[in-house]
Amino acid sequence: MSEKRSWLTHRVVLGAIFASVALMPVALWMSLIGGAAGGLAFTTILFLMLMLRGSKPLMKQEIYLLNLAITTAVYSIFFLQFINRVYFAEAPEARAFGVTEFLPRWWVPGDLMIRRQIVRTFLHPAWALPIAVSVAATALGALIQVSLGYLAYQLYVVKERLPFPLARVSAEIAVTLGEREPRKVRTMSLGFVLAFAYSLLAYAPYIIGSTLQGQIVSMIPIPFADFSQAAETYLKLRGTLLGVSTDVFTFFSGFVLPTRIILHMLVGSLAVWVVGNAVILSWYRWVVPEWTPGSNLQTNWQLTYMHVWSAGLLGLTFAAIVSQLVGGWRVFSAIFKPLLVGEEQETRTILYLPLLAYACGAVAWLALLLWLVPGYPLAVALILTIVWPLLSTLVNARAVGETGYPIAQIPLRELLLISSLRDVPVRSELNVAAWLAPVPGDGVGWCTEFYVARYVGVSIRDVLVTAFAIATPLSLIMSFVYTSLLWSFSPIPSQAFPWAQASWPIGVIQTCIWITRGTMLQSAIFNPGSLPILEVAMGVGLAAFLASTLLRLPISPMLLAVGASTIPPYAITIAIGHVVYRMLLRVTRGELEQLRWPLYAGAVVGYGVSTSILIAIAIVAKTSWLAPY
Repeated sequence: MSEKRSWLTHRVVLGAIFASVALMPVALWMSLIGGAAGGLAFTTILFLMLMLRGSKPLMKQEIYLLNLAITTAVYSIFFLQFINRVYFAEAPEARAFGVTEFLPRWWVPGDLMIRRQIVRTFLHPAWALPIAVSVAATALGALIQVSLGYLAYQLYVVKERLPFPLARVSAEIAVTLGEREPRKVRTMSLGFVLAFAYSLLAYAPYIIGSTLQGQIVSMIPIPFADFSQAAETYLKLRGTLLGVSTDVFTFFSGFVLPTRIILHMLVGSLAVWVVGNAVILSWYRWVVPEWTPGSNLQTNWQLTYMHVWSAGLLGLTFAAIVSQLVGGWRVFSAIFKPLLVGEEQETRTILYLPLLAYACGAVAWLALLLWLVPGYPLAVALILTIVWPLLSTLVNARAVGETGYPIAQIPLRELLLISSLRDVPVRSELNVAAWLAPVPGDGVGWCTEFYVARYVGVSIRDVLVTAFAIATPLSLIMSFVYTSLLWSFSPIPSQAFPWAQASWPIGVIQTCIWITRGTMLQSAIFNPGSLPILEVAMGVGLAAFLASTLLRLPISPMLLAVGASTIPPYAITIAIGHVVYRMLLRVTRGELEQLRWPLYAGAVVGYGVSTSILIAIAIVAKTSWLAPY
């Protein structure tokens, strides 16, 4: 199909509008209740496919643009970040690190009524500056990332024709849906029914019960069933994170993830959060002074992460970076070749125009950064806003184009700030603001997006118009409406939002550990007298890399790091799903291998539809309950 034809039809626009209105509350609510709301684009696409059965069917190009529009409109919950910041400002973890009073006003309002969530509205003058700064950073970030993504697209897709193996999977999904094979439609319907019924049973008590301020009573615990106390009592394993996730996404992920990845995740997760926690809390209990016997999974997670595994995961990440850099040296030798070797004038123009747009965006970002944080180290600012996004895009886009996976992200900002702010007090306005100041990302995501568009025959103009002229405005408007409405019901996090209640403190701890320059980091080098957790974890990761290289063992330090950062309820449930998939594969004589993606998509649709209905009922019920009868 030619890229010259526009596939941005009225059906794409209507699909984006429907998704932003009907599905954003699902994504918002589930990100607070269950931690994930993936794949909701399938809900709208399937709905439109059913509605259009008597007319012209959706083409693969429209399906691709619908997926892009819906993903942008539904998942970009812009205003939720501000509630997270309000929680950060009064979180006990932030107070324990001593950073609360130094949070900049351009990041979160200083009004105590807002910080304590007594006043829960964005229609307050104190929010003007934080929202304006975030909007400016988002706009500049889009300019920078799209420019760099287009540069990488011209280099690695148009000129070098790299395969981009994982990006091609997304393109094939659009093609498959466009073909409408009956067998796959039936399989998708089965997944829909199973997930729809289960989701109604699992989430109704949390969504409807919490909205009416009643007691939440459910047969299915959300987001996971906690077996940590039982493991401590009967297996003498202290402080474990033993449990099972109770959402359909995690279970059905076991149907689609490769066995090798699942095994790495399971081994890494159990080694850290079950065996590692038991060892630490049995022989080195002084490291986690707040821990008490009988603590639940959420408490074990927060305390051991703060005192132990923040360092361990950092060590594994460093090992993964080393292994990727050593194994990917050819990437570095090739990234600048297209720019330095003599090319025809047209090609040079195509390459230099996005570089010019990137330079304009980067300079504007640099000015914003220095205005927000007077005294920010200039050399660090130049590297983070101008140099590193370009290098990261060129390196990682080529790695993704060749292998499907990027080279591990180096915590460059953290390392540069630690080395540059040595003479600045940890608890000071300059130090805290420097860590919270926004920095631009790279363009790898847009490069792969442009690859998929080219594969299915959609022009880049259609991609950009869909994303920025249609989906982004819808996302901002509906994000404001639904986030404000949800926040007005209850403070966040609270009992009504169990995932936020469990995970948001972890985010505060992660940020505060860096802000205080690792003062709680278990590292014999960085904090003499501490346990060498960071060094041991890095050694384990490097040993895995050497074993895989020298002995040709199928061990990946990167996947082990991913597994270690995944808590056991999710790793275990994915493994259970994979075992069930393997059993069904035998029963169906291999047929399920071709149908697992439609089954997964159907489960996603069923989940999305059921939670949409429940949230609609909750909103109506809440409105009626508040009415002054």
